[in-house]
Amino acid sequence: MEALDRSEVEVLDLDDEGGPDPFSPERLIGVAVLGAVSSLLLYYLFNQLDPERRDSIKEGVMASLKSQVRRWGEA
Repeated sequence: MEALDRSEVEVLDLDDEGGPDPFSPERLIGVAVLGAVSSLLLYYLFNQLDPERRDSIKEGVMASLKSQVRRWGEA
């Protein structure tokens, strides 16, 4: 096997893309606010459901989480 000649290697500098910074403070705050508003809306809608429907949703979510944790334990 022949040694690699460094003159044939193309170096990509990912910092010079010129795109917006995905971790800028404005973007992070925007994502946090969007997540908080979404969570609050879902919580409000969940509490508006009748108790039987809430219990069935809780059981479904818990069953899904338990199966996911079991799969992680098997891996």
